[in-house]
Amino acid sequence: MPLGCSLVEQTLCSPHMAVACLIPITTDTYVFFTKQMDDAIRYRLLKLLHEQPHLTQRELAKAMGISLGKANFCLRALIGVGAIKVNNFKNSANKSGYLYLLTPRGLEEKARVTRQFLERKLVEYETIQRELEELRGETRQID
Repeated sequence: MPLGCSLVEQTLCSPHMAVACLIPITTDTYVFFTKQMDDAIRYRLLKLLHEQPHLTQRELAKAMGISLGKANFCLRALIGVGAIKVNNFKNSANKSGYLYLLTPRGLEEKARVTRQFLERKLVEYETIQRELEELRGETRQID
């Protein structure tokens, strides 16, 4: 691992991935990591940032139930592909204050991920409905 690398708990924002080096990062690296990022995390992250762009990374991590390092890495990946723009408020009372704004590309990504998330949840819902009907049929036969 090169000197100067900072470590992140989970590289690709999914629970089963290993630790990785953040520096140096290229646009290609961000594109790779963003494509590999768990859709549910990407959906929740983009949704939260769209609704509350003033959240700190710590607040974002807490709201999503992920580590601060994971939130940082996911944000950096989305910034790297141009989905999020960051404004720093150095003149504010909170010297570490940032505003995470979705770019037009980020809004498109949010819409795409929302659609995929909805489609996946509908498939899960239909599967559960079928399983419930089968179980109801089995219990009727027992009665």
